[in-house]
Amino acid sequence: MLRFTVPLVLALAVVCLAAPKDEIKNKGAEAAKKCYQKLSIPEDSDIFQRVFAFGNIDGSDELIKKFIACVHHNFGWVNEAGDYDRQKIIDFFTEAYGEEKTIKTADTCLPAQGATPEEKAFNLYQCSFRTRGNM
Repeated sequence: MLRFTVPLVLALAVVCLAAPKDEIKNKGAEAAKKCYQKLSIPEDSDIFQRVFAFGNIDGSDELIKKFIACVHHNFGWVNEAGDYDRQKIIDFFTEAYGEEKTIKTADTCLPAQGATPEEKAFNLYQCSFRTRGNM
């Protein structure tokens, strides 16, 4: 009986630990779908996978910057003045990454720096991955 219990408990633990990060990716996919339409990105584009999988993407691609800014807007993180709502971002990531890591990331990366909303979004994205680590 113990032979089957230990693997089952370990499997459940892995699923429970992965669930919050999967939820973030699912919310990202929903937000991204709207951005594909808004930015006229072809449905077969791999931009979502590149952005959500790697974290260290080339900043010379303006479409990627626009895409990230669009996703952030769809998450409700950006106010009308173009500034990020720190608490909304913390609330979004705390369950998946823990309060300490999430607050450290917010303290390091906010306020987002950049001359345009797209640059702010890209710089926040890059800083978050450097500080927090890959999803």
